[in-house]
Amino acid sequence: MTYFAAIAIPVEIGAELGSQLGAIRFGSGYRAEHVDRYHVTLAYYGLVEDSELVALKHHLEEAANRSAPFSLRLSSLGTFPNAAVIWAGVKGDVSALRQLRQLVTKSTASIGTASENPGGPVTTFRPHVTVARYAPELIDPNEASSHLRTHVSTEPFRVESFSLYQTVKGEYLTRFTQHLGAHRIPSRDSR
Repeated sequence: MTYFAAIAIPVEIGAELGSQLGAIRFGSGYRAEHVDRYHVTLAYYGLVEDSELVALKHHLEEAANRSAPFSLRLSSLGTFPNAAVIWAGVKGDVSALRQLRQLVTKSTASIGTASENPGGPVTTFRPHVTVARYAPELIDPNEASSHLRTHVSTEPFRVESFSLYQTVKGEYLTRFTQHLGAHRIPSRDSR
């Protein structure tokens, strides 16, 4: 089974974004992500042996304990043509998000079988929420880019936790099959 660490987007924020995305008419060859699956990936681990799970959870708890809550919002759309993905960008306290990601990836670097980008080399961290995927054999990347003119922007939301997820490859989308647990990020006042 493959695993990744991610920040789940709150239900009300996902619904707000989903409502704004309703203006987009995704046609044949597109598949919109369901709003309850919206997340910002912090680290992708690939295959993780059962024997590595205890250490992985421990390292994630340590990363959470060294971080404090912060606020984000979702704004603008973009695309990764080489990955056939349409995404919503992340704004707000992105420096705190990058710091959390660094703590998560540094402490777990030796766990799993994959780099953070299973499709190629890791270049930069581009925080985003995948909102749709498209079949590259059916959709020209320029057509996918035409959806980017739709304006989206959500209310800010507080990030107080992140989770470790287990995935199983589906026919077209990855499905979350087991939520392993949230690792609470303590506020600066509670340290």
